[in-house]
Amino acid sequence: METLLIFLFIFGLFAWGMWKLLRFTRDTVGENSPLKVQRVYQISGRRYFLGFDGIMAGFLALLGVILIFQLTTIPFTISLSYPSLMYVLIGLVPFMLFGGSTLVFALLINHWPYANGVIIVTHPADHAIEITIHGRTLTVLKGNIERIESVYSTSKAGYAYSTYFLANGESFILSSRVPGQDVIREYFPETPISGSYSQYGFIS
Repeated sequence: METLLIFLFIFGLFAWGMWKLLRFTRDTVGENSPLKVQRVYQISGRRYFLGFDGIMAGFLALLGVILIFQLTTIPFTISLSYPSLMYVLIGLVPFMLFGGSTLVFALLINHWPYANGVIIVTHPADHAIEITIHGRTLTVLKGNIERIESVYSTSKAGYAYSTYFLANGESFILSSRVPGQDVIREYFPETPISGSYSQYGFIS
């Protein structure tokens, strides 16, 4: 039963990923391109925390609980020379799962203030982008963004964030979890972009 549930879970994630990819392609190419059609990008708290990362983190935590339960209730059926050492080695697996789950949840919480309430609206007719951050709306035109500095993660977590420096001296940070950032770069391809790396991509 457990094997079937794990298989259905993995298959469901794969199908969900393919659907997202097809939908993304449909909304970004040709006549549906945000350069030609007005698009509104934002992410709700539910969609943010119950996305792929949140679900996987919860799955890893649940798997860790199941393994701990089995270790404490099901005895080994084979004779071992060093049973205590074997229990310790196998017991490390759920703690590794908990560690990975905790890291993902920590990154989600860390990036949330830089995704919460962010709305990106394209205006093809004016070749402008409207960005709402914490209730304040900025209208970005050509030349308004002086440069973009992005920080990428060197780990498999894949979290990143970008700092946008405006010509008026102001700046703001957007998490890579904010949808629509590629559109900003599409609209203003002449904007200088620099990149650096951190281990996990935490925003300080």
